[in-house]
Amino acid sequence: MHDDNHHLSAQHIKVFSGSLVLIQKLKQDLEKAGIETFIKDESYTASITGFVDFSPIQLFIIDSDVEQAKPIVEAFQQRFDLE
Repeated sequence: MHDDNHHLSAQHIKVFSGSLVLIQKLKQDLEKAGIETFIKDESYTASITGFVDFSPIQLFIIDSDVEQAKPIVEAFQQRFDLE
């Protein structure tokens, strides 16, 4: 996994936050549909600077992919009983 914290901009929309396992699964689902994803992991950034941070990992997409991603994210949340 790579951390894309420095590549996020206003055109990126957060679609999910949670554990690494869930993020990786949703990332796979979205990328199978041709949607590029970006991971923001504050806990990783904090750990390399010597701090402890238990913030959830966040998954972002480009805002132009929101409509295509919406049913995939909703199906994912239903499958894992998430909101």
